[in-house]
Amino acid sequence: MRRLIGLSIFLLISLLTAAQTGFVLNGTITGFEDSVRIIINKILVQDGEESMRPDQTLYLVNQHFSFSDNITSPTRFSIRVRPKYLSDEDFTKYENLFFWAENKSMTLTAEKGSVAFADVSGSTIQDEFEGFRDLEREKQWHNKQMIDSIRMYGSNIPPATLKAMTDILRANQIAIEKAKIEYMYTHPQHYFILSDMAFRVIKIPESLEKEKVINFYEQLSTSYKNDGYGRQIKKYIESTISFKALTTGQKSMHFTLPDSTGKKVSLSKMKGKTVLLDFWFAGCLPCRQEHPNYLQAYQFYRAKGFEILSVNSDSKRELWTNAMQKDSMIWRSVWDPQQKVTSGLYKISNFPTNFLLNTKGEIIAKDLRGEALHAALKNIFAE
Repeated sequence: MRRLIGLSIFLLISLLTAAQTGFVLNGTITGFEDSVRIIINKILVQDGEESMRPDQTLYLVNQHFSFSDNITSPTRFSIRVRPKYLSDEDFTKYENLFFWAENKSMTLTAEKGSVAFADVSGSTIQDEFEGFRDLEREKQWHNKQMIDSIRMYGSNIPPATLKAMTDILRANQIAIEKAKIEYMYTHPQHYFILSDMAFRVIKIPESLEKEKVINFYEQLSTSYKNDGYGRQIKKYIESTISFKALTTGQKSMHFTLPDSTGKKVSLSKMKGKTVLLDFWFAGCLPCRQEHPNYLQAYQFYRAKGFEILSVNSDSKRELWTNAMQKDSMIWRSVWDPQQKVTSGLYKISNFPTNFLLNTKGEIIAKDLRGEALHAALKNIFAE
């Protein structure tokens, strides 16, 4: 009887929202308890820069929820399902999903444990986006299973097995990125590709080949070129002269940024020290996985002249500071929201990226992770 009542309520909501104009999403998510929170954000765009509208919170009722909004063009939304026992800061354990909406009636079907792989239908652009997501779906599903296993059984997994799992995770991510970028170059007709390209030219330009970006832009329709995303891509093409990354043997580029107390920290003042210069953001799982490794290296070699300077690029300060606290980042960390200061100095193609600097500020190694970092430091500080 309860199920019938719940279904009747859902049908009633569906009938009421169907009479509205604009975008309507009717969702079914199984496996969660009643009243679990569904947090929805509309992602707004201005000159290619994305920002999230403040949270709108709904509640699951008998496995169903309904949401509506008026949108003037295809718009990206995020959905996070948050169980009651999770705190506001525990965002890495949310189940989340991004999807594209139009002013149509749409449906979402998912189950607990795989919300990221939900079936969302009713929008042409979302159907196109699903084809793009198919490039990563299988590998991401395998990654999720391994990450869940590491979280649950991490301390009991033999070191060799854990390393093998981490290597597979990294290889899968590299393969996914390669496939997605190649798809982007050849599908300029898709609006969601336009948004992804704009994000990359702002945040990770070295992941792209400039000539292919130019060819991509030239194939865009006039309306896409005049769109906020299109203008950002044009700005990238016109303003970028060279994307050659700094590499070993070159001098590091100096900058000054604030730490969490507001104190200015200058890379130039760290000459005379061996410095690991690290670029990261709070939502980057591989970045966060390296922090225990950094902590161990810092505690062991600090007295011998080793320093770490981590540069965070989150747009929200609290994401940075919360992650610092959770990861026990006792080394120096500074904030450069959206890489406004360092993007012109260091062309970062992937996160995490790090540079090992000698006492003269010269780059002697790049992207040292795990045991590779410890081996390099052992060689430098060998007595």
